[in-house]
Amino acid sequence: MVDSASVAILIPVYNEKKTIKNIIQRCRHYSKNIIVVDDGSTDDTLSEIDSNFVVLMQNKINLGKGASLLKGFKYIVSCSFSGVITLDADGQHDPADLSKFFELITKTPESIIIGARTLNTRSAPWKRWLANKAADAFVSLVVRKKLQDTQSGFRYYPARFLATLDSKNITNRFAFETEILIKAVHSGFLINYIEICSCYPKESRHSYYQPIRDSIAILNSIRRSIFYKKLSSRKSIDNQAK
Repeated sequence: MVDSASVAILIPVYNEKKTIKNIIQRCRHYSKNIIVVDDGSTDDTLSEIDSNFVVLMQNKINLGKGASLLKGFKYIVSCSFSGVITLDADGQHDPADLSKFFELITKTPESIIIGARTLNTRSAPWKRWLANKAADAFVSLVVRKKLQDTQSGFRYYPARFLATLDSKNITNRFAFETEILIKAVHSGFLINYIEICSCYPKESRHSYYQPIRDSIAILNSIRRSIFYKKLSSRKSIDNQAK
């Protein structure tokens, strides 16, 4: 059984001065192990983060969400945490749902857990909802397994999975989470879910999400994942032949 104190919370942030302080405060009710990675924010986000209560890491320039998550993952593995829960800083993920994560983590500590936005779905912008459903269909087709809410960034990853990630073969940008989910399934990790609300708070900043651009990025990430899986299979066959 995993001790909740051994699970960290990772928050990637970029220009979220209106919400980051509240998100951190609410997360502290569930864990004192909070890592925040600032991705070169140009507003007053940093002034809202008290480094006495979190481990603050920074990218000098904006490198993308994937790069921020990878930086946090490397730190988490180096500190021997048993796993990490990731959530966004813009208020779309309710820290109150962390209790659901911890409850399931104690039962399946070596699985990937996704916070699936199946509650209050009417609040989601229709373009985003449609793009997410399309992504779910494509990713499920690739891994030959039905997956839910593949675009949700509210997730738990066991450290054993984080240690397998190779930054050279993964995008640093929006589609990062899609790629590593595909990798997790191909690597045999179990995927579990908790139900969470679909939240789009008015106080959060305007989303950088662009359905057409980001859907193309997701398709490219799927194509890249297929390529590396085939490449890995060929290497395995070659090694066996030797």
